[in-house]
Amino acid sequence: MHAYRVGGLYNASRTSWNEGTYLRFTAAGPELILFFARPSAKEIADLRRGAPWFAWIDSEHVGLLAFKFGTAIPWSDAPYHPGRESEPVTFDHQGDNHLLLLVLLVDADTGIIRAMRQVTWPPAFAQRVARSIRRMSATPYSERAFDLALNQLYRQWPGTEQLVEERADITCYGGTDEVARGTGPDAAPD
Repeated sequence: MHAYRVGGLYNASRTSWNEGTYLRFTAAGPELILFFARPSAKEIADLRRGAPWFAWIDSEHVGLLAFKFGTAIPWSDAPYHPGRESEPVTFDHQGDNHLLLLVLLVDADTGIIRAMRQVTWPPAFAQRVARSIRRMSATPYSERAFDLALNQLYRQWPGTEQLVEERADITCYGGTDEVARGTGPDAAPD
């Protein structure tokens, strides 16, 4: 397992990345990586200490982790499908334990980690994400189906905040037990 540290490279063999957000599930647990070009001091501070909110949006061929940290990192999202993982990891979460999420803010221009934080997802949120991933894993992955599903969500809900308000299956305030069922088609209780 790679040991991350603020001030170090996210990946020792790369010093630049495309801007974007990525969700990965590793043997150590989930990671959310934010690649920002020249992150501001406020973005760094809010990633480290800002109020962490999360939402999960499940679609047939894509899952979206929506997130926001404080005020400097507004609602954004990271599309996910287990078929896109370079090293498939079985992700399942059962029981009453919180799930630890590692969040990294990386300067896309240098590859240097500018901030990192660990925050937990409440059990109900982690279980909902796991159920969605199990469902997606049960069918063959198609890049075309992934892209079509993602584009359909973005056409219908052009802003992540609106997507969260109108389509999220579950939301949570990170580090607490606070969850809320969303309005998405899969928002029914487990």
